[in-house]
Amino acid sequence: MCVSECENPQDLTLVVSRSHRNEKLNYLLENLPCQNQKSVGSVGGKIVAIIEQKADVYISLSGKSAPKDWDIAAPELILTEAGGKYTHFDGTPLQYNTGDINQWGGLLASNGKCHETLCQEAQRILEEFN
Repeated sequence: MCVSECENPQDLTLVVSRSHRNEKLNYLLENLPCQNQKSVGSVGGKIVAIIEQKADVYISLSGKSAPKDWDIAAPELILTEAGGKYTHFDGTPLQYNTGDINQWGGLLASNGKCHETLCQEAQRILEEFN
């Protein structure tokens, strides 16, 4: 399986959480160029949606909680093997076994086609929110 080849941010479909929402994440999602959105349950389910070309982007923004290493490690591997990317908003790779099992901050998984642009846009939008 391979991720989609969609490159236009306005045409990308964003897979979002049904339950892990807050005002800051809602603001971010409302202001991103990709406004096609669908809700899916777990992190793994969201990543599978990207790999199956049913979505192109997933954003996680930790609030009171954050995704755990065991929620993200296998989905990240599968996504990157399918041609996608999964990083922090600043472009740094996810790191595991750091002593903290949480992946704090903004995380973006995508088909990789405009990953850096979306990361930069997410950071810019969040600066406006603060």
